[in-house]
Amino acid sequence: MTIYASTFEFNPSVMAGKDQQQIQDDTGQLTGPGTAISGPGTAFHYAQRSEQTRNTSSEIPGRKNPEPKPQGNLDWVTGLLLFCLLLLAVMRFHYRKRLSQLFQAFFALNYANILSREAGLFKESYFLPGITLSLISVSLFVLQIFNFYELNIIAYESGALRYVIIFATLLGLWLLKALLVNISGFIFNTRETSRDYNYNMQIFFIVNGILLLPVVIIISYRPSGLFFTFGLILLSVVFLFWLFRAFTVGMREKVFSGFHLFLYICTFELLPVITIAKFVFSLVN
Repeated sequence: MTIYASTFEFNPSVMAGKDQQQIQDDTGQLTGPGTAISGPGTAFHYAQRSEQTRNTSSEIPGRKNPEPKPQGNLDWVTGLLLFCLLLLAVMRFHYRKRLSQLFQAFFALNYANILSREAGLFKESYFLPGITLSLISVSLFVLQIFNFYELNIIAYESGALRYVIIFATLLGLWLLKALLVNISGFIFNTRETSRDYNYNMQIFFIVNGILLLPVVIIISYRPSGLFFTFGLILLSVVFLFWLFRAFTVGMREKVFSGFHLFLYICTFELLPVITIAKFVFSLVN
């Protein structure tokens, strides 16, 4: 058996020469005097790998990296919300008794009748700030729904202009509805019932705007599907409660039967809401 032994020659001059120049290692990195060691197994090597992993993690297929939607300029929204809070403070400190009676009238029809006999709602000094607050609050809520669910119903990019259009639309619908109620009272000679109907409608609209204001403040700066759902549920509950109140007020008038009153409520209350909801859902889906 022949044994082969390898020899190793140590040449100090060669090693000294290599100390004076950079040596290229197996990974292609240059090492030597003044050069950071970056070969496999070194701390610098692992730091480079960690940095590359962080930089390329967003490029992995199937990995979700949602970016927050820009809210744009919210200065005008902040101004409107501060104005609403100012109106609420004025109503709270200057018309505290009436505001309490307003919420009592919202929950009980007999309080609404008492408040109606004491003073007409349209003659009250808190009526204008209450309606203004509600219009602003509901309009902002509708605008935030359009932005959150990306509903391109209004073909304008400016948020302020879209808000103005929504506000003007709600104001026009509110005035038109009040006018139609008064006209129907004149035609059917039911002016007192129409007046009570209009009175309760304004009470519900004002209270609805006040209750919706905290939700609007939250979703204006922290949009969340949870709060949008809560706001929609709140509007639905108030609307169903209003339908029950409208039917109760209408039944006091002997001119209308229950069937005709039901047709009236379906035509002027339910049908517009169902049409708008169906249109919005068609855009979402």
